[in-house]
Amino acid sequence: MAAGLIGFSFASGWVTCIIAIVLLTLGEILIFPSNSMMIDKLAPEHLRGTYFGAAQFRKIGNFLGPVIGGYLLSHFNGQIMFWIIALVTIGSIIFFTSGNRSRVEKGEKAV
Repeated sequence: MAAGLIGFSFASGWVTCIIAIVLLTLGEILIFPSNSMMIDKLAPEHLRGTYFGAAQFRKIGNFLGPVIGGYLLSHFNGQIMFWIIALVTIGSIIFFTSGNRSRVEKGEKAV
């Protein structure tokens, strides 16, 4: 996903836009179906509903994303906006990897 977002920041024509959207779509195809599976593996049996409910807090991004993105787009330029989104995406990879590594060190099964 980060590669697609960075690609959008450099898009100068329709070919680069198509390549960027293909990369972004491939990232989404890999990430979104695994969300429920990851929550299912992380949650203890008696708290599974709570974990799935808390996972819906990501919907806050559906509200804040366009607001913050619109601000960045109108006050700076599109390239900065896509770079910030790409950095947030890369940061999530770092946090996921770190959390998964700590689970493995504790002897739990990796997600």
